[in-house]
Amino acid sequence: MLKLYIVLMIVCICRFLIACREDYRYNIEAVDLLISNQFVLTQQYDVHLAQSMENGMNYPAVVFAMQLVQRFCTDIDRLTVRAQEVSCIAH
Repeated sequence: MLKLYIVLMIVCICRFLIACREDYRYNIEAVDLLISNQFVLTQQYDVHLAQSMENGMNYPAVVFAMQLVQRFCTDIDRLTVRAQEVSCIAH
């Protein structure tokens, strides 16, 4: 039962993130925190972000998507720390 409530909470957080004001929606620190703590359904959020970019016509969405890619895919220091955290949890 508790797991259902957690899933519903995550769905609500993701919906809020998609529907909120732009200054919240494109806040890299806040979104980073939510994604890192698994409070966002990343597949649903990915679809929303792709649609928001509108083939490059929505500049804030494009810049934000580039920041996300940089933060989660190319920031070596962050990836190293994250891998160490996961390794500690696994042991």
